[in-house]
Amino acid sequence: MPSQRQKRVSGLIQFEISDIIRTRMRDPRLGFVTVTEVAVSADLRNARVYVSILGNKAEKDKSMDILHGAAAFIQTELSSRVQLRYIPVLKFYLDTSLEYMDKINHIFTELHENENSNTNLE
Repeated sequence: MPSQRQKRVSGLIQFEISDIIRTRMRDPRLGFVTVTEVAVSADLRNARVYVSILGNKAEKDKSMDILHGAAAFIQTELSSRVQLRYIPVLKFYLDTSLEYMDKINHIFTELHENENSNTNLE
């Protein structure tokens, strides 16, 4: 379970990385990226950055490649914005939870529609 300090640092890093991606990264190939969560290790030296990207699989893969390539740039920008002893090493991961939630919601909607159509037939 993360400590209060980890939670505060994670929130701060999430806010700053979102701002860096939105304002400082000028790559036109980068899709619509949302930082959904940041998980910082107990020693605050590593951070898992979960991002959600709008688009098809090719666009998501391209955006992830750009983020992986820009990790050092983002860390440098982060170091000028955040007062920490160590700036965490950033690892980017694609967050597919929204897609999964949408898929489950679609299944429930279909089940509900089928249930209503079966009830109307009786």
